Amino acid sequence: MATLAAIWAGLLALYLAVGASPFILGFLALFTLPLAVDVATNPTARFEMTVSVIAWENRQQDISVELSRIEQVTIVTSLDLSLRVVLALEDGQKLRVPPDCTPQISAFRRACDASGLIVTRRHFTLLS
Repeated sequence: MATLAAIWAGLLALYLAVGASPFILGFLALFTLPLAVDVATNPTARFEMTVSVIAWENRQQDISVELSRIEQVTIVTSLDLSLRVVLALEDGQKLRVPPDCTPQISAFRRACDASGLIVTRRHFTLLS
């Protein structure tokens, strides 16, 4: 909320102090619309790993997977240094944990090792 207010205050200051064109400022304000939607809807994301289940929930998904169905966990580091978690199930299906639900990797890896899951790391890949 503070970030959105600061950006809009900066645009207003540019209009009042410098006399910047409202069309240019309006165009720049369009880039804040996704943030404004997130502030208005207040989305939540959750990731949970228990002794028998990995589950996550966000706006689009509510998924729960039994640990016994997971064949392998792959942690992928992309070129932009973002991390992605991919669960390979025993039936060949791959489930990707959404970015807003991705857990802290070091704690997640320790929990996977303690649960006996096979964990692989792939660094700096273009495609998963």
